[in-house]
Amino acid sequence: MAESNAEQKLLELANMLKTNDKPSEPIEVEVIPETTIDDIDDLVSKNFDRVLTNKDYLILVALDDKGIEAISSEQNVSVNYIKRLMRSTVGSEFLKTQAKQKSELALSLASVSVAEGVLKYSELVNKLFNEGKTELALSYLFGKQSLSEVQSMLHKQQAEVPEDGTNEMKSLFTSLLSDAVKK
Repeated sequence: MAESNAEQKLLELANMLKTNDKPSEPIEVEVIPETTIDDIDDLVSKNFDRVLTNKDYLILVALDDKGIEAISSEQNVSVNYIKRLMRSTVGSEFLKTQAKQKSELALSLASVSVAEGVLKYSELVNKLFNEGKTELALSYLFGKQSLSEVQSMLHKQQAEVPEDGTNEMKSLFTSLLSDAVKK
């Protein structure tokens, strides 16, 4: 009897699902435009030279923020036109220069941020020394390293710094003179 009650409930639920189903809506299919020979003419002929217009430069600059499809609709050009523009010699160089400038800017910003952090850290350590909290200041500077480890680290840093380069310059001139004598 319990089984028939459970089966009855399942049948009721199944019937409710069937009646709540809406007819499926038609699925919209995106039509991809067919690529023509004009779209890939630069690839076929291997001729990537072209003179860029002001509009072309605006398109290339916009690629920094937006996708190709968005730019093609805004500028009223085809996606293939933008791809040809990106493949062109001048367009490609422009995009490389733009990317290089962007990476240099990011590196500069990161360097400035790190330098500011180091200055703040130095100020904190100096403040601790001024307040007489020498142990805390030293722990900020050297962590949990022992005195011998710190001295060893400083010695290694000093060893890596070339002295004044006079011996290197002498050896350079000696080798140049000996090469001149050999000839």
